Amino acid sequence: MDDNFIIGYGSWAAVSTPRRKAYHDASSIAADSAPPAILTQFIISQVTSASITRTLQIPTQNSYYLPFSSEKSSSSPALSPIRLGYGVYSYSGEISFEFTEGMLRFLSDSNADGSPGETFARDAIFDVQFFDGRRTCTIYNCVWSALSIQAQPNSLVTGSISFQTNNGYNSDLLIYNGNVLPNYRFDDADLNIPYWQTGASEFESFSISFERSVQPVYLNNDLKCPSYLRPGMVSSSMSVTTIDHHSSWSKGHVDPAPGQSGIGDISVKLGSKTIVLKAAAMTSHQIGLPSMNDAAQKQYSWSSQPLRPNDPQFVISSPKPTKPRP
Repeated sequence: MDDNFIIGYGSWAAVSTPRRKAYHDASSIAADSAPPAILTQFIISQVTSASITRTLQIPTQNSYYLPFSSEKSSSSPALSPIRLGYGVYSYSGEISFEFTEGMLRFLSDSNADGSPGETFARDAIFDVQFFDGRRTCTIYNCVWSALSIQAQPNSLVTGSISFQTNNGYNSDLLIYNGNVLPNYRFDDADLNIPYWQTGASEFESFSISFERSVQPVYLNNDLKCPSYLRPGMVSSSMSVTTIDHHSSWSKGHVDPAPGQSGIGDISVKLGSKTIVLKAAAMTSHQIGLPSMNDAAQKQYSWSSQPLRPNDPQFVISSPKPTKPRP
C-alpha cells in the first residue's frame, strides 16, 4: 500500500534550515486540518519536482502445512501467507530544485575546526512543506539520505535532497485542502546562482554527491511510524568534466598531498560558498571524443578518503565579511 503526494502546476515548496533539536510531535494534527506553515527559518525553493511516499510494511508468516498432493483431505492446505498484524509505515521523499542564494542557506558552513556544520550533523532534522496547486502537504522530522549538486553549460545549477522522515509521529500524511501560504509572493531578489560562479576555471561541468544510509527505528510501542531515524556516516564524491588534462590544471582549486600522486584537496565554487573535498582520491579517469567536431573531453571522479576517522571529508565555507574602512 503506497500513498503518494507529488508536486504539480501552480505549486511551491519550502524547507526549513536543519536544526539540532528534539523531534516535532505532530501526532495531534489531523490530516485534513490546516497544518501551520513552516515559519522558522524556512526557505522557499524554486522547485522542479517533489514527492513524499508512505509505504505500509505488513508482517506475514507462511503456514507449515503445504502438502505435495492437491487431493482433498480432512485438513485444507494453506492457500496464502498469514497476516500477523496491521504493519508499520515508512516514509521517504525527494525534492529537486534550482539552486538560488536562498537555498545555499540549507548547506551550513563547517565549524572552525573543520567539523561538519548543522546540515551534516547526525542529529540534525528539517521540515518540508509543499503545495501542489490544490493541497498542502507538511512533513516533519526529515533526515536527508542524499544531497547532490549539478552544474553544466547551458543549464541552471540544480540540486536535489532525498530524505526519510517519521512524519511527526503521525500515521497519516498531513495533507490540507488549501494553500497555507495564500499571500506568498515570489521573492524576485532570491536570484539563481549563475553558472559562471560555480566550479573552477578549468571545469566544464561538475557534480557533487553526499550520501549516507538512514535506518528507521521502530520501538515496542503503539506507533505505526518510526520512533526515530538513525543516519550512518557520510560518503562524499565529485565528478568533473574538463577539456584540459588534470596535470595541466592551475593551482587554486587543486592542492595535491605531498608525496601522494592522485590524492589531494579539490575545491569548487557554488555561488558565495566554497566546497572543498578533502583527501580526495581519484577513482576514475576517462577520455572521450564526443564527435569529430569537438575536442576530447576528460572526465574525472574523486572520492574523499581521509587517513584518520576523525578527519573531515569536506569543508564548506563562506567568505568572511570585510570591515569597512574608517
